[in-house]
Amino acid sequence: MSQIQEFPEVDLQQWADRVKKELKAPHTFESLQWQVSEFFSLDPVYDATIFEKENLGYLQSFHKRWAEHRNKERPDILAFADPFQDENQEQFTIAEAYNFQAWVSGSNLKHSADLPVSTRFPDSEILNLSVNAEADPLMDGLLTGKWKSFKGSDLEKCTVHIHASDIHNAGGSAVQEMATALLAAEHYRQVMHGNMQWTNSAVIHLGIGPLFWLELAKIRAMRLLYINFCEVNTLEVKAGNIRTETSKLYWSKTDSELNLLRHSSEVMSSVLGGADQILVYPHTFEKEKTLDANRLAVNIPLLAFEESNLLTHFDPASGAYILEMLTHKLAEAAWKLFSEWNETGFENMVKNNMLQTEIQKSAEVLKNKFATKEIQMVGVNVFSSPMAKSSPGFPVYPAIEHPEFQPLAPVFLDA
Repeated sequence: MSQIQEFPEVDLQQWADRVKKELKAPHTFESLQWQVSEFFSLDPVYDATIFEKENLGYLQSFHKRWAEHRNKERPDILAFADPFQDENQEQFTIAEAYNFQAWVSGSNLKHSADLPVSTRFPDSEILNLSVNAEADPLMDGLLTGKWKSFKGSDLEKCTVHIHASDIHNAGGSAVQEMATALLAAEHYRQVMHGNMQWTNSAVIHLGIGPLFWLELAKIRAMRLLYINFCEVNTLEVKAGNIRTETSKLYWSKTDSELNLLRHSSEVMSSVLGGADQILVYPHTFEKEKTLDANRLAVNIPLLAFEESNLLTHFDPASGAYILEMLTHKLAEAAWKLFSEWNETGFENMVKNNMLQTEIQKSAEVLKNKFATKEIQMVGVNVFSSPMAKSSPGFPVYPAIEHPEFQPLAPVFLDA
């Protein structure tokens, strides 16, 4: 007859002491602490009591609301419509042979309903936009350096989009990206005060980099924040619409094929984080490889859905310490920063270059970490290959002459 052996209870301090004892130089216990952002860090050891200490019980109700009110179970795959290419009818014919129906060339746009196309023209006017157009005059103005005044009636036929991904691509932190999304949402709320339903169709864009756990938690935190924002302001909301875009910040022209690996990680974060739409940028902008690059961009999320079965469970991150803590800490820090910025307001923050200055500070920290290899990009600042295949740089919108304020410029670590 076997006996069940009872083990003495081990507390958190004993675990920490054991880790310290077994660590070998040059590593220290303190070096294991993850400095996630400028606002908080995560401890290297933990136990189940952390959920009570940090009062994380509210995340269960968030998870339930999200599960009940989400729009769909499968994210949309979006094709990138490149507005920089010259019109070439022959390319359309080749595209159709690839069974790739999403294609844009100049003003000529072809796409199927099964593969939505994402386009953005920041220098266009917002008035008289067509039904279902993607409108974001706030972030478009920040991108170009020209403020776009508008009324709620200007956006009645449009879907409001908030390109918080511009903050990520300019080198801003995850907390700054989410705080900016809320700041823009508050400005839209004030302008659209007569329309209580716009929040249900509004789309928040997030830039997703290769820092897997952080980006996964950022998506969940943004959804939590948006639901809370709508409830505080008594706005109608289901569960929000979040569109993730693969990072331009970490996009490489030095070794373009490794962008495919980074994009795979970014898609995994997007799917497991519960994104509603996923946009994968091409891994190269070589003209002779445009069709292949777009086809691969669409196939990466398809592989994640159909072969890797990442959609098997809803929100698989729920209950995991590191992800629940990250979700909580990111949401807490972003709401606090949003509250501080909201005292000034989006328009004043932008016109006085206050928001741009804050993002630039974060970008400088990021570039310094990249220079010292604290942040690593395989094929760029570590493990470079003599067989690397370079690509033309990521296309950017040209700056306008005589901007009213400082435009938010994109940052490329592989500049």
